[in-house]
Amino acid sequence: MRRIYLLCAPLLMAQTAPQPLVPEGIHQSATEQPHLCGFTAANVDALQQKVMRDPGFREENSDDHYRVFNRDRDFIQFVFSRPGFLSFPMATCITVTEAADGTSSIKRELHCSGTREECDRIFVEWNDHDNRIRRDMESQGQ
Repeated sequence: MRRIYLLCAPLLMAQTAPQPLVPEGIHQSATEQPHLCGFTAANVDALQQKVMRDPGFREENSDDHYRVFNRDRDFIQFVFSRPGFLSFPMATCITVTEAADGTSSIKRELHCSGTREECDRIFVEWNDHDNRIRRDMESQGQ
């Protein structure tokens, strides 16, 4: 009887293993240096320093979890997680572009150095945020 249990145990474990929140192929492991919205640096901290030194960016609406930097001239926003917060170090940027017909679109880029589970959760959080922005833009006719 014990032998049957030992043979079945891997099958049971495989069926109960948690599935990732985000399907494979949607994002990749952050093993390379961050390259977001045209900015590249050796790591997330260096990227944040680069954004902070750019005179076009200003810090706005930062909170206990994130530092937020906006550049109005080309509608770029960078967000960096603070130490001790989920998926630290994490950087994300969003660009807003306007088409010739006046419609606006957004594009997000994300660099997460946490575990797969942490990065999946932060990806889902930002995706939900972006979907709310898109709905707001659509309701305003943009």
